Amino acid sequence: MFLKKVEISGFKSFANKTTLEFLPACNFNGEKKGCGITAIVGPNGSGKSNVADAISWAMGEQSMKNLRGKKSEDVIFSGSGKKARLGSAWATLYFDNSDKRIPLEFSEVAISRKLFRNGESEYLINDSRVRLIDVIDLLAKAGVGKESYCVVSQGMSDSVLSATPAERRSILEDAAGVKQYQIKKERAIRKLESTRNNLERAGDLIKEIKPHLRMLKRQAEKAQKGKEVAQELKEKQIKLFSYLWSKFESEKNNVSGEKNDLGAKMSNAQRQVDKLNDELSQESEKALDSKAQEEMEKRKQDLYQELNNLEKEMVIAEGRIEIEKERMEQQRIIETIPVDLGYVKSRLERVRQNQEKLINRLNSVEDLSELQGIKEFARAIQQELYDLYKDVGEGEVKIDRSASKVEGKDRIESLGKKQEELTGKISKCKSEIEKTEKNIEEEIEKDKQTREKFFQLERELYEKQKDL
Repeated sequence: MFLKKVEISGFKSFANKTTLEFLPACNFNGEKKGCGITAIVGPNGSGKSNVADAISWAMGEQSMKNLRGKKSEDVIFSGSGKKARLGSAWATLYFDNSDKRIPLEFSEVAISRKLFRNGESEYLINDSRVRLIDVIDLLAKAGVGKESYCVVSQGMSDSVLSATPAERRSILEDAAGVKQYQIKKERAIRKLESTRNNLERAGDLIKEIKPHLRMLKRQAEKAQKGKEVAQELKEKQIKLFSYLWSKFESEKNNVSGEKNDLGAKMSNAQRQVDKLNDELSQESEKALDSKAQEEMEKRKQDLYQELNNLEKEMVIAEGRIEIEKERMEQQRIIETIPVDLGYVKSRLERVRQNQEKLINRLNSVEDLSELQGIKEFARAIQQELYDLYKDVGEGEVKIDRSASKVEGKDRIESLGKKQEELTGKISKCKSEIEKTEKNIEEEIEKDKQTREKFFQLERELYEKQKDL
């Protein structure tokens, strides 16, 4: 086994990737097999020591003093006038493992170390991430390491010559290949020491806790009992919840059934309510016919008013007929009066004036109650004519009476026709009034029935809503 190649990048003065290949110059028989690097020479400050530092650093060197630095990031290229500083540094050692001195199934073993400015570092063996202790153990098994004789720094030869027996023994153990076991022994001793210290601390804690053990035991018993009670309570709660759940499910099913029944009842009731609402709407429409009843009542009042007017006209016509008859009677009296015509004419003139007044009163009458007075006034005029007839006796007076006689008859006939016409109108009005009264009574009865039915439906609707 030998160091075959070294690759350095970003380590101290090696800003760019640098590869150094080491080949054996010749074998022990004196036969040359190839030219390799046997020594690295150069002026001071050219970086010769940095190559040895890179090899030690890759093998796990942790002491910054041995690496000639103060802190870990000092090994990273810090920059120059031509190149800026870098963020990481790495170095890789390639070992020829043809003789399998390194206990790995590879003919070549590459050990790498990377460091970043944030303080993170990585160790790799054949590009697989490992721990620092894994690298140290592997190199110790091969008889090499950061503290072995394979790396001899400046002044180390003097320290070997002046070494103590223990230091010389360590060098011999390293050369004999027992260094790895020594490392394991030291590690085991450290673990034993740490375990012994832990046992001592545990003993101190036991001594400190022992007085409290009795109280802690009682507390533990109470805690155990509390745990048992809690477990029992939990079981009881589970049983209770199970019972409540089953009861709830049963009640839920019952309520669901009742809900369905109520839903059916509500649907039925809703249909009945809708039916009642329809009937109420119909009855409301019928109730609107009350307006027609009001119009019929108004028509009835109008007919009564028309009847009163016709009766008034009838009375007036009768009065006029009586007056015309009296005039004809006057004419007949005039024709037969044998006494002084001047006296008779004066009295007849007065009668005519009274008749004119009577006609004016008839034309201006507005109330049927006034007709009684007019009739009495007409009777007074008739009585006066009768008295005049008695006074004059059976005297004969020659006058021209033919024209007035004919005119009186015509007026009587005209008034008779008008009387008949008024009588027909009065009969017709009475018939219409009777018919209207009958219709009004029928409508009133229908309205009464409608209202009763409406109130009945309202009561039924209220009862249905109350049931819901």
